[in-house]
Formats: sequence, structure tokens, C-alpha cells
Amino acid sequence: MIKKQDDRDKCYLDNPNMRGNFLKFIKLAEDNDWSIYVSLYEEEGTRCGELDIECQKYSPAEQDFAMYLQPINNKKVSFADLIHGFVESYNPVEEALIWSKESGEYDEKGYPIRVGINGAPYDYHDLYSDMLACKNMAEELEKIVKEEQI
Repeated sequence: MIKKQDDRDKCYLDNPNMRGNFLKFIKLAEDNDWSIYVSLYEEEGTRCGELDIECQKYSPAEQDFAMYLQPINNKKVSFADLIHGFVESYNPVEEALIWSKESGEYDEKGYPIRVGINGAPYDYHDLYSDMLACKNMAEELEKIVKEEQI
């Protein structure tokens, strides 16, 4: 289906400015050791739809860390702002709790000792430190993208 010219700027990748920023973002992220995976979920009968961007990088403890970004059609939002939204909502404590379980043992204060699961670092302190490193990686990408005004 051929779209009318008036609809051209409504689709993220059809807008030349947004498409240019998208390509710049991918190059910048990949230059900083992030892997980028892109999915476009088209609306029926158009090339418009949801654009999902997965930014993946390994943490210091070799966790496959992923950050998901979703630019919105016809909205001028910078990639720095999208990353900032992710960073603001990312909680290293919550993430460490997801990747750990109670060991059945208790520390000297009576608190349950947590240990890593599913390949996460066994020591909870190491696990939390790794989750904090993930947040720092995302913040660093945000800073780089902001400097490039993307």
C-alpha cells in the first residue's frame, strides 16, 4: 500500500530527521560495545507501528543486560530522554532480588542470606554490585547520546 505524503511524518522511520537520529543512535551505541536489536510491529495496511529497540551489553559479571526503548510515532523524543526514562525506573535492588533467593541461612543479625540463581553471582553483594554496574552502563550510554544530541 502506498501511503499518502501527508502520512509520511507520522511513521517514525519515514520521517527523515527521526530516521537519521535512529541510525546515528545505532552506530553510536554499537561503537560503545552495545548490541542493538530492532523490531517493527506494523499496523495493518501501513508501515507504521511500534518500534522496539533492545540495547544489549554484558555486565562485568557476564549478565546479559538488556535495556528496551520504544520511540513513539510522530513524537519528537530524543534517545537520551528514552534512555533516561529507563535509567530512572531501573532499580538495582529490585533486579538483584529477582536474580536471587533465600539460602535458608541467616546472618549474625538474623536476616536471611540471599544467593544468586540462574547463573547470577552467588554472593548477594556481588550480585547487587553487578546490577548497579548495569545501571551505570545505561547512564554512560545516556551521557554519550546526550552529548551527541541524539
